[in-house]
Amino acid sequence: MTTWRYDGTRLSADSLGYYRDYQHELGRIVDATVSFPGLGEDEPYTLVLRDDCGGRLMLSGAAAGYPGEGPRIAMQMLIEAGFTAEIARTGFTHRLLRLTRGSDGATLVVEASGWRPASSCVGVISTDRA
Repeated sequence: MTTWRYDGTRLSADSLGYYRDYQHELGRIVDATVSFPGLGEDEPYTLVLRDDCGGRLMLSGAAAGYPGEGPRIAMQMLIEAGFTAEIARTGFTHRLLRLTRGSDGATLVVEASGWRPASSCVGVISTDRA
């Protein structure tokens, strides 16, 4: 089991770049946790992806619970990791989101807590991987 950590500058774009640089090191992503800064179990890491072999990728620039760049980047990473966009979008309205993927690839919500109303400024992220 290997763990990759990125807390660098905590900039969302930097975390997305780190994810894209190291995602190939992981197996099939089966679990994800996204949290509002200060609420997660793995502070300062607000996004933790786990693969089917126990490997983890921990990032600090992608978060949940508010309409902003952190949740938009978290949603993008969750989609690229194989979680559905509809459920990944829950990160805009909940401060803690735990997801898992079934053996059939379906995304399941384990926990979505700390609900807050969505804002009209939340953007839509393309699911295209071009």
